[in-house]
Amino acid sequence: NCARPLVFYVNHASWWDPLVCLLLTREFYADRDAYGPIDAAMLERYGIFRRLGFFGVEQGTSRGARTFLRTSHAILASSRNALWVTPQGRFADVREHPVRFQFGLGALAARVPDAAFIPVAIEYTFWTEPRPEILVAFGGPFVPREAGTRNAAEWTQFFSERLESAQG
Repeated sequence: NCARPLVFYVNHASWWDPLVCLLLTREFYADRDAYGPIDAAMLERYGIFRRLGFFGVEQGTSRGARTFLRTSHAILASSRNALWVTPQGRFADVREHPVRFQFGLGALAARVPDAAFIPVAIEYTFWTEPRPEILVAFGGPFVPREAGTRNAAEWTQFFSERLESAQG
């Protein structure tokens, strides 16, 4: 673990992703408090996620984008925190390439350059069991400040390529 805030960006394979992110935090980053954006309408419907560290974001609106950036920036002010995001903004098959992100993650990297950004590839498989197995691959951390200046679109492209690489 490093002494800076962490941003985990994850492919969005299933509705289970938020719970898997909480499980991964508990297993590998127990010293961190986990947070993550979730569709505001879903948070209204499933309010328990609010108590688990999730915050609502309106999909596809400028108000939602501002809420995401403002709330994420506040969370990342503490090195004790971990932010889990699914920048695809929709469910996507893990074999879908190229990986396309919305611009929130890139905008966040431009605003919080001292955070470590870590790609996480998740896949759910149903081999011979009735319940899935969860396959997880962590990519290496990347700190934007250590790479010079890029705009939000360039960061978005950079991170999408890193996640695609982690997916293998």
